[in-house]
Amino acid sequence: MTDITWTNDTRKLSELVPWENNPKRMSKKQADGLRLSLQKFGYAIPVLISPVDNELYDGNTRDRIMLAMEEYGPDAILDVRVSSRPLTDDERRELVVRLKQNQAGWDFD
Repeated sequence: MTDITWTNDTRKLSELVPWENNPKRMSKKQADGLRLSLQKFGYAIPVLISPVDNELYDGNTRDRIMLAMEEYGPDAILDVRVSSRPLTDDERRELVVRLKQNQAGWDFD
């Protein structure tokens, strides 16, 4: 069992600190799709952050796109999930990969 727990909290969008070494990249088409999703459904999935400095573990692209949207802006209050302790660099990288890889496939039939 892990020693990491997560709690719900809120932060201003401007208080979130991008992860400088975030390995994920988004194409313009993907960014446009995320922007459309945020416009249509709003901010539905909280970002994950460090308890020390509000650095983002997961949600870097949502953060950047929301800052550029007039519907949000730097003073928007967002729900966040805060880890009980800072993650190591290795834990952070593994978390980001697992969050995106360990998802079910589609079956619309």
